[in-house]
Amino acid sequence: MSFETDINKVLKMKLETIEELKQELKEKETILETITDSDVIASMKISIDRLKYSIRDEYNSIEFYRTPIPEDVDYRINYLTSKSFIKNLSDSFPENLPLRFHGSPIHRSKQIIESGFISSSVDRLGFETSTNNLSNQISCYDRNFLRSSIINYTDLNDIYKPLGCLFVLIDSNSSDVISQGLCSMPNFNLKDDSDKLFGIITSPESVPIVKDWCNQHGIDSNKVFDYNEFIEHMKQSKKVEMTIG
Repeated sequence: MSFETDINKVLKMKLETIEELKQELKEKETILETITDSDVIASMKISIDRLKYSIRDEYNSIEFYRTPIPEDVDYRINYLTSKSFIKNLSDSFPENLPLRFHGSPIHRSKQIIESGFISSSVDRLGFETSTNNLSNQISCYDRNFLRSSIINYTDLNDIYKPLGCLFVLIDSNSSDVISQGLCSMPNFNLKDDSDKLFGIITSPESVPIVKDWCNQHGIDSNKVFDYNEFIEHMKQSKKVEMTIG
């Protein structure tokens, strides 16, 4: 896999994207001043809020940018996407637990841990960021779609920043699968529902970062693993006792 090694060039492109978003925001704010229809005003305000969120999200992402690490690139692009790895990971989970998987990029994982919540964007932002977002409902996947959770939601392919996290949750409500492994479950409190936080899995590079955040914000850092550590941990656990209350 070939990739740009000059991080300054990559950052320059990211900043150009942000400037384009800012320009679009400015144009929509100007248009808003000319609108009189209340429904159109409401729709435009949501569009403006989405743009503001996108700009903040891009800036939060840039905070973690660094030069790609060859070992990390190989781990992410070759190992974590392999069928043998996905099978080993899937086989490591206890069969009797209704596990759900919520993937998140590193910058949003930081926000989750700092706030102590995995929550619906409707509740957090006032608007949905995906088609299936509802109030008090978060999106996640069942164990049959682990690969999608990791590849599509942890920023696996963005090799210019550390890998994000896969939050492994116990869904005591046994929510129905919506479509192709996609599920929804109630907003999740990482502290109050700590017994239902099965684990937080990420890359070797990200583990110390995530553990530090957990220690700072009262979340059990012993539940943070890299993928190989997690598989080995599960192998060594003859019996996993979890309380679902």
